[in-house]
Amino acid sequence: MRSFVRAKLGDIDFALMSACEIWKQLNSIMQEAITVYVPQRVVSRHHKPLWMTTKVIRSVKKKHKLRNKWKKSNDNSIELHYKKTG
Repeated sequence: MRSFVRAKLGDIDFALMSACEIWKQLNSIMQEAITVYVPQRVVSRHHKPLWMTTKVIRSVKKKHKLRNKWKKSNDNSIELHYKKTG
């Protein structure tokens, strides 16, 4: 990447350019170098951990439903069933 930028900058005569023109040239050279040499990383939009299979998700939902049922009813048999599934 450095050699690419040096080669591009070596071809330009800065004595005849204003500061604004020099900045535009430098910016375009750097943008070109970035597109050529910097790899693009694909970001996964995977929100759940890989170990969470459908079976695990199903059992977690079941446990949450049992907990909510137990909290609403205050029944000891549901509490035991809830604690057994954990």
